[in-house]
Amino acid sequence: MGKLLEKLPLYQFERINRGTVVNMNYLKEINWRKKQCVLVAGDITEKFPVSSSFLRSL
Repeated sequence: MGKLLEKLPLYQFERINRGTVVNMNYLKEINWRKKQCVLVAGDITEKFPVSSSFLRSL
């Protein structure tokens, strides 16, 4: 996963947990209490768990 991140634009993509990289342009909100983020692309909405280390980095 680390090598993939090295090839992506630095500030556009973030690793939010061990197995998930997201395009930050689609980030709608972060629910700190539930430790999840909401991504929206058009009419599609998805929720993903985020790691504590990702939350601390914000």
